[in-house]
Amino acid sequence: MQPTRAILLSLFAFAPLATAQAEMTIGAKTLTPGAKVEIRYTNVARAHGSVTLEIDDGRRPVPTVLELSVQLDGKGTGSVVWVVPTDWDLAKFNAPGVKEQVCFVRDTGAAPRAR
Repeated sequence: MQPTRAILLSLFAFAPLATAQAEMTIGAKTLTPGAKVEIRYTNVARAHGSVTLEIDDGRRPVPTVLELSVQLDGKGTGSVVWVVPTDWDLAKFNAPGVKEQVCFVRDTGAAPRAR
């Protein structure tokens, strides 16, 4: 087999692996305290497994960190519903293989939230 042809064949053989990416979708970009939010995660490479999502409130030096387990189906997709804490101003979402996503928490009521 010619070297060029072997390289092309190997590119096609590994192309599905290169396109298998993890995705995380947050049900809303702006969150409301006390509201339920669906977090969906997909990664074909982790089908039939589980992943741990981390959510933190961004406070420093010691953030509050929550861990949520998501069971993935045969297509590598799963979701979990999370209730936005009433004292958070933002939420940072992290999961394996995806970029961190940050969502602001906006209170829809007139009264200020206690810290």
